[in-house]
Amino acid sequence: TMASILRESGANTPARTPKAPPPKTKPRRRAAVYAKGALVWVARDGDAWVPAVISGQTETDVVFMLEDGEEIVMSPAVAEQQCLPRADMASIPADLVKLPRLNEAELLEALARRFAESNIYTNAAITLVAINPLQLRSDALYDATTAAAYRAGHHDVAGVPHIYAVAERAHRAMIAAPHSTAASRAQSIIISGESGAGKTFTSNAIIKYLAERSSPGCPGDVARRIVAANPIMEAFGNARTTRNHNSSRFIKYTSLHFGPDGNVIGAGTQTFLLEQTRVVEHDIEERNFHIF
Repeated sequence: TMASILRESGANTPARTPKAPPPKTKPRRRAAVYAKGALVWVARDGDAWVPAVISGQTETDVVFMLEDGEEIVMSPAVAEQQCLPRADMASIPADLVKLPRLNEAELLEALARRFAESNIYTNAAITLVAINPLQLRSDALYDATTAAAYRAGHHDVAGVPHIYAVAERAHRAMIAAPHSTAASRAQSIIISGESGAGKTFTSNAIIKYLAERSSPGCPGDVARRIVAANPIMEAFGNARTTRNHNSSRFIKYTSLHFGPDGNVIGAGTQTFLLEQTRVVEHDIEERNFHIF
């Protein structure tokens, strides 16, 4: 209490011998625990992270050997900030949480290697990471056969990353509790990314999948009208930018309405325009909204 504090600070209180502070311990630097021959990632300008091997280490220097034969020497303090441990991965899992090490360099390497193998989708637990290949897909990645496989359960919705797997998982969760309230059965899919990442394509593909997922119980014209409404909405909210000829300049909240049997019976869209000033002014080499 305040009273006891005042008493202890009085003149009659005997002086106390201050305790000696505990000895300071040097922080354990990450580079100091790397042995010669350890696999690491080294930060490089323009390349993010490059693979390297520790070829030597002293009290004052850490020597890294890059794959192209270049040798880099850093102090332990600099190496602490510019290197990360690297795992020797013969294969890349389809789910990033299964990586032997989780750090920025390993995540980027996993995504890059999967992309090089034409796998543009990678799971991160319940999140799907998509990399836009910036080219038209000529394969059967989005055809009716692929969609039917996910609907029939031929592809494990958690084992084969795909936007159809996300949509199928949401639909199954919705119909798994038929006696629950509508609010508890509601499912949400959030699509985010920078300009040109493929948000518009992804949202259209998911809506198309879920609309056709109800066939044959859903009338064909209902599914067609839901899918056909997207280009109209995009005309009012999409515009050409320096990075994307069809960039979404608005936030779109689309709700699909399902009946008790799990069949889609309608949809609604609410938009939030992000750049109202684009109507009267826009940057050089950019354009107004498509509708104008």
